[in-house]
Amino acid sequence: MHFKLYKCENAKIMDNKLMKHVDTLIDRYPKLITCKEDIIKAYDILEDAYTKGGKLLVCGNGGSASDSEHIVGELMKGFKLKRKLYAAQVEAIKKSLMKAFSDATLQRHLVDVGTAHTFQGDERDIIIMSWAIADNSFTQSLAFLQKPNLFNVAVTRARKQCISFLSKDPDSFSAGLMRDYIEHIRTYEAQRHLVETEGYINSFNNDFEKDVATALEAKGLDVKGGYVSAGFKCDLLVTNSDGKSIVVECDGMKDEVKTNISPIKKQLILERSGMKVMRISYRDWVRSQDACIARIIENL
Repeated sequence: MHFKLYKCENAKIMDNKLMKHVDTLIDRYPKLITCKEDIIKAYDILEDAYTKGGKLLVCGNGGSASDSEHIVGELMKGFKLKRKLYAAQVEAIKKSLMKAFSDATLQRHLVDVGTAHTFQGDERDIIIMSWAIADNSFTQSLAFLQKPNLFNVAVTRARKQCISFLSKDPDSFSAGLMRDYIEHIRTYEAQRHLVETEGYINSFNNDFEKDVATALEAKGLDVKGGYVSAGFKCDLLVTNSDGKSIVVECDGMKDEVKTNISPIKKQLILERSGMKVMRISYRDWVRSQDACIARIIENL
């Protein structure tokens, strides 16, 4: 009897906690009110499965595969038990910050410290990345760098800037994700230095892009062909006198340099990085160049 009584009280507590979380969710996203009961049922199904020792399989194909990874990442962010991966590094950084800055300063600037899992599904304007890797690092630490999902989370949390700190010679990394990442940074820095010292050098994939750029420049707009952003080469980056920019992707003519990524995926990543993107087709360009130029200017 006592066991059943405690179990009942436990159930009431859990029900109250569940309803509190559901109510908070609906307060944030009012449109979910129509499926409130379905959300509760879904939770009950998951709880029942885990209680019986079952598992949750999240599957997807193509774009929905990315959604599946995101869902799993959200569920694995951490519940009652904190993750211990690189916990010592996190604590060391927290202590150093508390010595250098007041609590008020840290709170005012929304400074947070954690592992890659901490920021899963979240973003910050600036990420300062301490990779916790040195010449005497354990093999397990280096193995983390070869896990695409975790590595992707680590390097894509910054909206504006990501600053990386390494205690290991970058040239000593063997082939893999970290080495590719370092080479990407070096290439970007070299290109930026070239632009700062010699001015921007336009690069076009075809005559269509070149013609559009020429027409936009005639309207007094600044145009950069082949501008690199978020790791991708944009067809055109157009900027007006107010400093507002837009990426213009020119479709319908074969590029001289082929790419393995789909145009839509490229656009989604560019938009996620904060770029505004629009597309114009060669067919529309042939039909009315003035209309295409007007549409670009209107979207700036």
